[in-house]
Amino acid sequence: MSRWTRTLLAAALLALASIARADTVRLLAPADGATLRGGSFAELRWSAAQLPPKTEEWEAFLSIDGGKYYAFRVTPHLDIELRRFTFAVPNVDTRDARILIRTGDEARETHFEARGSFSIVRDPDAEIALPHLLVSGRGEAAREGDPAVLAWADGARNGSGVTQNASPPRRPRSLRRLTAEAHDEPAEAPAADRIEGPFPTANSQAAPRQHARAAEPLSRSVDLLLVCRRRNI
Repeated sequence: MSRWTRTLLAAALLALASIARADTVRLLAPADGATLRGGSFAELRWSAAQLPPKTEEWEAFLSIDGGKYYAFRVTPHLDIELRRFTFAVPNVDTRDARILIRTGDEARETHFEARGSFSIVRDPDAEIALPHLLVSGRGEAAREGDPAVLAWADGARNGSGVTQNASPPRRPRSLRRLTAEAHDEPAEAPAADRIEGPFPTANSQAAPRQHARAAEPLSRSVDLLLVCRRRNI
């Protein structure tokens, strides 16, 4: 067997392995073709026929441009046994939202990109009891080589104590401009700047600098309700 033939065979096997790996994880919700309301809560649920050995945790990322850039991490790092999560839908308009599931042990990660897509319709009147955005540093990227996420959810691995975090923009920007400029390093935002973030919050005013290290968690009643929904109680 020639070297060229071996190279082609290896490439074919790698492609087949990638397809097989993608098919092992199935996104059950949001369903393919569904329409979500921006500023609402929605269920994210998935199943897996097989996962890599020693997989301990997972997180989900959301793209609003068909998977080119996963701008939002909509879950914290969650225990692998917990395969459902109620997340805050970014208040944006898109006809091609997609989910990426990333599993691993926070050292070795495997990516599973859902084949289907769904829509989000922005609601200008959305009002949800969510905490203030924590204007913090730079979020992690969904995939190696990608820009860092613009906003992300943090919390305990059991899905409780969820807070919303965002990278500070240099000045007020629309989501479209933020996404287009995601490759730039974000500078610290003045306390007086307004955050035009896609996550619904009770107050879009950036937190004062002296509170930059502490996010206001969900109220106990809302947090308990979401935990119960995630555990199907």
